[in-house]
Amino acid sequence: MRGKILAMVLVLVMLAGCSDQRTGATSALPEKENSAAVQSPGRAEETLLDEAVQAELYVGDGYSVYIPSEGWTLELQCEEEIPHQRWDCDEGDAHLTVYLYENVSFAVARDRYVKDCGYVFTDTLGAEPGDPIFGKNKKGDLCGVMVAEGDHGITYVIAWEYSAAAQESCGAVLGAMAETFLLTGIE
Repeated sequence: MRGKILAMVLVLVMLAGCSDQRTGATSALPEKENSAAVQSPGRAEETLLDEAVQAELYVGDGYSVYIPSEGWTLELQCEEEIPHQRWDCDEGDAHLTVYLYENVSFAVARDRYVKDCGYVFTDTLGAEPGDPIFGKNKKGDLCGVMVAEGDHGITYVIAWEYSAAAQESCGAVLGAMAETFLLTGIE
């Protein structure tokens, strides 16, 4: 429990460090209380992913997602003014990342990610919120992306990326992790 509270505090600290260069304003997400509502947004604390992998519920800013209990490491980052949480597979070159875009639409967030990520996507035109799109880079690494619009000004880009070599060790569970992403409505 202390680890989860510490992770939430670290998320808030990392997000507070992200600033908007255009206005100089801090683009941190609203602070939340460390309450039972934040820790348990109506979902089970644990579940099975891909029918065999034990996973724990991670509660982020306005979302929750199940992450395997073992073998994945959380990194809190803020690049180019976009805060995000990234879970890296300890056994291979694979990760799941949730990017938080403030005050932009589904299409704008998706297009920014697709433009900047280095993958070539076959079809982004028909994708609606929650529909996955898939891409590949020059090295043969694969990427899946979904976008969700929160009701509190945040648009989430959920990306899962893995190398061909990591497909067997980590890649199989990545899609299952991404599918557990759920907006919580908690601000």
